Amino acid sequence: MSSGGVRRQGRRLLVSTAKRHVKAARCDREPPDCSDAVAGGPPRLVEFEPFATGAPAGTRSTDQGVPMHQSLIVIQGTGALFALAVVIVNLIAARKGSGMAPPFGRPRPPTVTGSRHPVRRYLCLSVDVQGYGRTNDLRQAEIQRDLIDLLDRAGERAGLDRRRWIRQPKGDEELALIPADEPLGQVVGDFCLELAAALWRYNRVRDLTDRMRLRLAFDDGPVDLSLNGFAGRAVVGVSRLVNAWPLRHALDLADHAELAVILSDGVHRDWVHSGRSSVRPEWCRQVAIAEKEYVADAWLWLPSRRPSGTDHRW
Repeated sequence: MSSGGVRRQGRRLLVSTAKRHVKAARCDREPPDCSDAVAGGPPRLVEFEPFATGAPAGTRSTDQGVPMHQSLIVIQGTGALFALAVVIVNLIAARKGSGMAPPFGRPRPPTVTGSRHPVRRYLCLSVDVQGYGRTNDLRQAEIQRDLIDLLDRAGERAGLDRRRWIRQPKGDEELALIPADEPLGQVVGDFCLELAAALWRYNRVRDLTDRMRLRLAFDDGPVDLSLNGFAGRAVVGVSRLVNAWPLRHALDLADHAELAVILSDGVHRDWVHSGRSSVRPEWCRQVAIAEKEYVADAWLWLPSRRPSGTDHRW
């Protein structure tokens, strides 16, 4: 119904309610003539056996001395006032164009986004543990704990504050959104080098079967913090890159490496090829990625395991 129709309906109901109350007031003064005070016919006075009132059976019941026909009129008037209030609120909502939630009015139109957070551009990071599923339950719990510790230590040594990152833990994985006001060149360069050094220190005191080896991916773009996680092409891209076959295969072939890094073409252009990070362009190798619906070029890099070495090339 249009807002004009709602207004006309409200006016008609207001007039009819006022007339009914005038008749009800007249009925109070003249009880026998109140046949039209109640819509649909005369009020029906119910006869019943009273409860411990001492009144004889068959008499017309009253409540604390109030005649029953007056009680019926009050009940009906309350219902009419409630209906009038609903019409008025719907009228106001129609004028504002907002609508009301059912059952009292029109449903609200769906929102454009499922989140109250604005869409912002982030550097997206995804890290995954190679061979995690081959370990037993106790080792898996230990890996999850140690993974967070290694990432935090690498961030601290690289001069980063990981508490500002928006992180989504996933067991042996972490997906993180890094805000644009972080030093992103240090994330792409120093953080990766410090993580490789931290893994080297971690693995050198463990058996070969207990080594932790990581795959790390970067992409960037606008991301929406939606109701059940992160939404955006960059999030999909970094998730495909970290699981891409060339990255897995490179880490399998390079038995000496603890960390394999893959950069989207845009991240490599902005932070490596531009010279804005500590990663040299010659350390990276271009590869073609075709992972599910994701098809793009990317750049693969295997940092050195030596914490103070100068050779960080492929």
